[in-house]
Amino acid sequence: MKIGYILLVHEKLNILEPLLDALTSSENDHIFIHIDKKSEGYNEIKLTYQSLKNFHFVEQIDVEWGEASIIYATIAGMKMAQNYDIDYLMLLSGSCMPIRPRSELTKKLSENPIDYIECHSLKKGKWAKDGLEKERWTHYNFFNWRTDPIYFSLSHKIQDKIGVNRSLPGDMEAYMGSQWWCLRSITARLVVDFYDKYNVGSFIKNSWIPDEFIIQSIVGNFIPHEEIGDILVMYRFNDVGIPKVYKSIDINEIDLSNKNKFFVRKVHKDDSLLKKILSSRYKGSCMNYMENISSNRPIKPSKKSLVTDISIKNFNRVFIFITGGNDIKYPKDIISNFKNKDYAFYNKLFSSSGIFFNDDLKYENPYYKHQDTIIRDYNLDVFSEKILNKSVNFMLATFEDFDKINYALRKFQLITYVIKTDNIEPDDLISAIKLKKYLSLQGIDFILFNSQTLLTDEIKKSIDNFRQFNKKH
Repeated sequence: MKIGYILLVHEKLNILEPLLDALTSSENDHIFIHIDKKSEGYNEIKLTYQSLKNFHFVEQIDVEWGEASIIYATIAGMKMAQNYDIDYLMLLSGSCMPIRPRSELTKKLSENPIDYIECHSLKKGKWAKDGLEKERWTHYNFFNWRTDPIYFSLSHKIQDKIGVNRSLPGDMEAYMGSQWWCLRSITARLVVDFYDKYNVGSFIKNSWIPDEFIIQSIVGNFIPHEEIGDILVMYRFNDVGIPKVYKSIDINEIDLSNKNKFFVRKVHKDDSLLKKILSSRYKGSCMNYMENISSNRPIKPSKKSLVTDISIKNFNRVFIFITGGNDIKYPKDIISNFKNKDYAFYNKLFSSSGIFFNDDLKYENPYYKHQDTIIRDYNLDVFSEKILNKSVNFMLATFEDFDKINYALRKFQLITYVIKTDNIEPDDLISAIKLKKYLSLQGIDFILFNSQTLLTDEIKKSIDNFRQFNKKH
């Protein structure tokens, strides 16, 4: 069995190395790597791998999320792959990692020689949970929602009004599905031939997120449905619609995943331990998680030091400032207005890279050190109850940390999220909008950051109400 991997990446070599190390371990397989033209990692990756005869560099394209450029890069990889003797062609990203040995993957493909791609017919109902669906191709898309959300929405409203209704090339029935597929070489050739014959590249130039419908539609229209199976990549979205980022602590979830899944995305870019374990698995090694966490192994916390004398303070007040990346100046400016011996101020307590009690990394809590993330994650209830024990607690967090925080603080009754929506990166704005929607649906209290003065007043009002509540109880 010979597999060709198309990799769509933008990361630097140090991030990609575990994935590339795994996929280049078999001399039978070919790598067709497309490195985003904006990436700073191209030269280093090429210098490292250009000597490998089965490692091929696809001509660089400037890829923008949601636009046709991602299909242009994919098709370029598929066309290059036609020059080599392969049985299957699989599409992956730089944040993917294998979760099972190559031998199991080749056995699956040999015993079930079908195409593994999600092809959901819209005749059976909606596929997209939110946002545009058929308008992705029936309308012309001149604006990117991330960068021009107002014009994007306005253009679709105008086209709705005047009745714009484009058909897919070749009058195909529309199918939608995940971008990540594994196709037989004959099917991949069919896709490329159709793409060229019907000038699909020109059609999708003004479409929206074509990677979730154009190849799916071609396969869905021309391959018998009994020859189409579920995708081989495991991924999951949280309740807010944000992709789960897997870390070492999630190894059990990965191990217990569907046995017909052979890759996972997204793996945290800095989790070298998880990547090392998964890379070794693909090559047939049996590196064990518990044997490779050295001093940070998740031993059950001592009952003497962590469990006794816990007073569960469900009615402590917690304010969580959700920020994008390192954007922490605005909450610090606001928190500086609050000084009280019964108040506690924390940095990013639930970060995957450490427990940040404050800006001084030398500071250590009596129960947890900065690097004790595995012990923290072993029992988030104990950690939350031990640390957030003041009457009013302020803390910082990123959108990436939300899943963990939402679970860890589920027993706390008085939580308010403070969400910043202005002057932030487009990706963070999308996360903020999704988080706001989720919190609204769940009835969880939140405040949108508008101005420092107004936000400070709102927090003071909330604390005053909390004090009144405590007096009554």
